[in-house]
Amino acid sequence: MNADILKKVKPADALIIIKAAGLRRKHEEILKMRYVDDLSCYEIADIKHVEVETARNMVWKARKQFEKYTNGL
Repeated sequence: MNADILKKVKPADALIIIKAAGLRRKHEEILKMRYVDDLSCYEIADIKHVEVETARNMVWKARKQFEKYTNGL
């Protein structure tokens, strides 16, 4: 399953999909912040106390893990 599906569904549905994927907690948290809470990378960086580029990398890695864990769905 491509992570872009998280952009196309309602936040409540995105949360269910993220939870069902069985990701590690850190990846689940980042995806929830981005797609359920609709936070920008700037906002995620502020919350996590990291640089914006680091936040972007965190979102990218979480998306890749989501795609890996949902391969074949």
